[in-house]
Amino acid sequence: KAKAELETARQGRGQAEGALAVANAESERAAAAVAEFQKSKGSKKCSACGQPLTMAHFSEELRLRTDAATTAAAAQKQAAADVKKTAKAEDLAAAADAKQAEKLTELREEYKTQEAAATQAHRDIERLTKSLDLRYAEMPDPYQRRIAPSPPKDWATTTFPERDELVGLRREVAGGLEAARRKGTAAEESLKKISDLRTRLDAATQSRDRLKANLPDADAVAMRRDYASAQSQETVLTSQIKGGKGALETLDREIDKTGSDAADESQYLTELTGKLNAEKLTLQHSDDTIDKWLKQLPAAWQDRTKDAGLQHYSEWKSEFDELIEKKTEQRFQQLEQSRLGLESQRAEVERLDAEAGAFPPEVRLPATELQTVVAVAQKKFADCDAALQAAHKEKLKLDGYRESRAALNDQFKDADGRFHRYKILAELLGRDRLQRHLVRQAERQIVDYGNAVLDRLSGGQLYLQLAGADEGADKALDLDCFNRATGGDPINVLFLSGSQKFRVAVSLALAIGQYASRQHRPIESVIIDEGFGSLDRIGRQTMIQELQNLRGQLKCILLVSHQEEFAEAFAEGYLFELKDGATRVSRFQR
Repeated sequence: KAKAELETARQGRGQAEGALAVANAESERAAAAVAEFQKSKGSKKCSACGQPLTMAHFSEELRLRTDAATTAAAAQKQAAADVKKTAKAEDLAAAADAKQAEKLTELREEYKTQEAAATQAHRDIERLTKSLDLRYAEMPDPYQRRIAPSPPKDWATTTFPERDELVGLRREVAGGLEAARRKGTAAEESLKKISDLRTRLDAATQSRDRLKANLPDADAVAMRRDYASAQSQETVLTSQIKGGKGALETLDREIDKTGSDAADESQYLTELTGKLNAEKLTLQHSDDTIDKWLKQLPAAWQDRTKDAGLQHYSEWKSEFDELIEKKTEQRFQQLEQSRLGLESQRAEVERLDAEAGAFPPEVRLPATELQTVVAVAQKKFADCDAALQAAHKEKLKLDGYRESRAALNDQFKDADGRFHRYKILAELLGRDRLQRHLVRQAERQIVDYGNAVLDRLSGGQLYLQLAGADEGADKALDLDCFNRATGGDPINVLFLSGSQKFRVAVSLALAIGQYASRQHRPIESVIIDEGFGSLDRIGRQTMIQELQNLRGQLKCILLVSHQEEFAEAFAEGYLFELKDGATRVSRFQR
């Protein structure tokens, strides 16, 4: 609406400016007519109508032209006021259009913001719907049935839980969820410990079975008692053996050294005797040490040790080395540790069984099924993670598309704005706007100039007007002619009589020359070839008088006519005659 009002205001201003141009031309023409008529004061004939120029006739004609000039000046003033009024209206319409355009821009920006918010809301709905579907799948069957028998397609249509129910559920969850989570975490840790203990138990069981297979067939209870007794004796004996082993190793070194000294230094008996005494002391010390260690051995072992000789010692040493080589002591320690670990594991298993019994039946699962559930969950997690990565990649791709679209949208807006401006400029500069306006301005001024000449040539009877003056015709200088003498409707210049056509043609030719010479080189010459034959006697006299008046404005006027009466009205010229097949030219002056 604002654009339409602005366009209407612009058209009104253009029409007002056109009317002002016409009024200016009319005022100038009327003023020029008054000034020109005043120059004819003192002449015998009236330059307008050719009648005798008496004082009364002069006063009447001057009054008519003065009134016309006054009327034209008033019309010019009114046209100027109309121009100011339409210019103000155009400014107001332009301000209103600019305000509406600014409001339109703000609404477009708001639309973009709301569109982005709507898009984000749709994405949030999709995200929340997926989250609700996932939560629905994780719920127990009773809660699923309370919500819907199957996953809802539209969560907005569900009625459970209501706000009060949701508050109650949240309170219930707040009281037991954390404890359930702790129990779940403890259960997972316990399950892990049970798995480790079962592995260790299997290894211990295998070791026990292997050791049991190597044991002789006997009463198990008696064997356990004997084993316990032997184990305690073994502990004492092991300690004694360690001490005796150290003493024996020392004794071996001494014996070797003594033998070497006896072989090498037999001649030094005195020294050997002294050394022997020392050895005796050492031996005595060793005996004391042996006695000391023997006392620590069991009674059965003491008798056998006292009666043992080097042979037994060698056997025992070989057996001891064999036990060391087989790492019997380490294996004994490992077995002891395994026994202690087995007891603690049994206690742990009992404790875990008691804790497992506290879990509800629906959450008790065998280890294999639990591992299967965990494997399925891990696979589902891997699939979801892969889908998430693909979604991230797709999001990055869509973000790139969105940025490209935003850039293209900005380019489109810029191009659309420039296209709109160029379109408006093309319309304004086109043949239906600026060109038509310029042509109409030129036509109006040409018609004004032509009417000034035609008024003299027709004795004030004829005057011209553009055909379709309101909206303008498509054809340039499409003219209607009014006859003041006859009155009535105007007729097109194409239907005028020959005399009238000639007067109109001369008037327009001079008017075009006058219009074209305003800012450029003035028209200096006029050539009229024939055209006087359609004039009657009075018309020829009027035309002759007008041409005489033009002599003061132009440097050269060339007239071509076969009418001797017309030619005799001018003082000089050339006469063309055909004689003896040739054209002879003679100049005449009167």
